[in-house]
Amino acid sequence: RNKSDNDDGRFLMSRESAGEWGNRLHTLLDGSHASAAVTMDIRTHLALLQANSLPRSRGVLGGETDRWAITDNIQDGMHVDNGDGLLLEYQFNYNDPFGGCDPLLCPSVGSIVPSPSPSQSQSNLSHKEANNDAYAAAYSAMIGSGADFLEAVCIATSVKAIFRELGRSDGNELFCPPPYTWKVIDKIAEYSLKAGENVRQEDGLSRKMYKEFGYR
Repeated sequence: RNKSDNDDGRFLMSRESAGEWGNRLHTLLDGSHASAAVTMDIRTHLALLQANSLPRSRGVLGGETDRWAITDNIQDGMHVDNGDGLLLEYQFNYNDPFGGCDPLLCPSVGSIVPSPSPSQSQSNLSHKEANNDAYAAAYSAMIGSGADFLEAVCIATSVKAIFRELGRSDGNELFCPPPYTWKVIDKIAEYSLKAGENVRQEDGLSRKMYKEFGYR
């Protein structure tokens, strides 16, 4: 990703980079013979939309709709990583050559899963990466076990919340994950139920974020 010249600290991926990553992802999905689970940050997702490089999975990412788990959010046109999780769904019509496979034109819905834990500001990059890795691992594990996609995002968001709360740095500033105890697992289960009760859905959410973030 390349940092833009704006002074708001945003990072924007170039069309060339987005196209390259989209092609790589398409190749991986095209080679999958079963269901797959993909997570990414919202800025990458919007860059793929802008470059028209978001892969169409033809059923691999959720059957009748393509589902993408997102690790962060766009609020008022700005990127925020406040612990929320997103599930973006696109319903492609492969028989319609006039926009049926355009994610910015086809029917879509976004599910916002608010963090079940009070937002905690984190400036440490290694902590953020570890938290998002935990989110991705939890989401993939739940999809692999046959869970519903939205349920998987609720659980992944809760796992990330626990990592944000209980993760620590050691003496070398390396991230130490929460202890793998029944108490922590019970807390994740509690948070997952709470997250599921507060899900908000919005038609065309990705289109809205796309425009708010400055793409045209």
